Amino acid sequence: MKQRHPVIGIFTYRKGTWFTESFVFRQWVEIGRKLGANVYVFNESDIRLRHRQIRGFKFTRSGWTAAIEPWPDIVIDRRRSNWNAAFRIMRNRSLFPYANDKFVLKSKALEMFSADERTARWLPKTMLYSERNLRSMLATYPLIYAKPSNGTGGMGVVRIQAKQGRYEVWGRKRSFGLRNVRLRHQGEVVRWLAHWTRSQRIRNGSFVLQQGIDTELLPERTADARVLHQKNGEGKWVTTGMAIRVGTPRSPNSNLAGQRGSAALPFLPFMEKHFGLEQAKAIEEECRCVAQRLTEVIEDKIGSLFELGIDLAVDKAGKIWLLEVNPKPSRDLFRKIGDTEAYRNALTYPIAYAMYLARQRKEKAMHKIVQIHDQPREKIAVLELKEKPVQVEIQVQQEKPPSEQQVEQQQEPVQEREQGQQLKQDGEQQRLLPVNGPGPNAKHEEAHKSHPLSYRSTDAPAS
Repeated sequence: MKQRHPVIGIFTYRKGTWFTESFVFRQWVEIGRKLGANVYVFNESDIRLRHRQIRGFKFTRSGWTAAIEPWPDIVIDRRRSNWNAAFRIMRNRSLFPYANDKFVLKSKALEMFSADERTARWLPKTMLYSERNLRSMLATYPLIYAKPSNGTGGMGVVRIQAKQGRYEVWGRKRSFGLRNVRLRHQGEVVRWLAHWTRSQRIRNGSFVLQQGIDTELLPERTADARVLHQKNGEGKWVTTGMAIRVGTPRSPNSNLAGQRGSAALPFLPFMEKHFGLEQAKAIEEECRCVAQRLTEVIEDKIGSLFELGIDLAVDKAGKIWLLEVNPKPSRDLFRKIGDTEAYRNALTYPIAYAMYLARQRKEKAMHKIVQIHDQPREKIAVLELKEKPVQVEIQVQQEKPPSEQQVEQQQEPVQEREQGQQLKQDGEQQRLLPVNGPGPNAKHEEAHKSHPLSYRSTDAPAS
C-alpha cells in the first residue's frame, strides 16, 4: 500500500490570491515536495469543517492555484496581521495540531524574561508606558525607547535622547516614514509621546518604555544582532544563523523592512572589527547561550514554538542586551549577507520540523491502537466508554470577502454524530480514534489551563 505523505498547512492572511510572504510560501511548498510532504497555504475562509477538507493554495506556472486538499496533520501559524474576529475564533478552537503555540504580547514576554533568573541578566529596564513611568525613565536614563507592545517591522518605535539640556526625538511611523523633533523640556516630551502613542497605535495595543542601549558602533547608526534559533527535522533547537542589522542614519531602530539605506552584515567580521577576534567569538557564544535560555523559559511558561528571531544589542563595552523576541521572524537577512547555508536551512527547518511532528503523532496513534488491541475484550469496552469523544457543533462566524479587508463568510457546522462502531456479531469491537487528537503541544495547553500564573494570553493573537 502506498504510504501517505504528511500534510502540512501554512495558515496565513490572503486577499484573493495575494499572500503576505508569498515568496517564502512558494519556497515552503517546493521544499515540502522535495522532502515528501504535501504543503499548501490557506486562511480561515478556506476551512470546510463539515467535510474535513481545506481549500489549499499552491504556486504553479499559472500563479497561486486553489484545490481541495486533505485535512492537515500539522499547521504552521504564519498569520502576522489582519487578526479579525473570524481568525480569533478559529485560532482559539482546537481544530488543528499546531507547530507553534500562540505567543504573548511584547510587554508580557519581557516581563516574563525579567522575572526568570535564567534570562534576567540580559534584560534592560522595561516598563509599561504611562506618564509617570515616562517621567521616571527620562530622569534615570539619557536614552530611552518607546515601542508598541504588538508591533512588527519597527513600526511605531520612538528613540528619545537627552542632549545638552534638550531632548532629540526620532520616531518611525506606521508608514515607515521618519519623524524628527527637538523638544525643550520633559513636559513637551510627555505631551508629544501621548499624541504619538494614540496616532501610531498598532491594533489598539499599548506601548512599552525601554532603557536605551548605546549600540552606535557605527557613527550615528543603530546596529544590533539578529539570531535565528529554530528546531530542526529531529525536533532539536539549533542556531541557524546570526547577522548584524544596521539602520539608516538617525533611525530609531535597525529593522530592514521599509528602510532605504539600511544594511545587513555578517556577524563575526563585524564584531571582530570592533572588539577583536577573541572577544568577538566570546560574544558569539554568549548570543547562542541567550537563545538557548530564552527557548527554555518560553517552553516552560508559554508552550512550544519552532523558531525565534532574537534581537540583541551589543553595547560599546561588549555587553549583550535582549531587545525583543519575534516568534514569526523573517529569514531574508541571511540571503542579503550571502550566507546561503543559513538561508537554505532557515527555509528548510520549519517544514522538516512539521514533518517530524506529523511522524510523532502518527507513531503515538499507532502505539495506542496496539495497546488497545492487546487489552482483554472487557477492558476495551471500558476504554470505549471512557474515551469516546464528545462532539460539539462548531460554527465559525466568518466576515465579508477579502476585497473588503476581511475574509469571506463561511459557516460549516460540524454535525453531531456518533463516534465509534457497533459491536460486531462475532463479539469483536473496534475503537475509532479521534481524527483530531491531541496536538504536539497538548501537555502545555493542559498545564496552562490549570496554572493561574501562566503567561499565555488567550485573547492576544500570535505576534
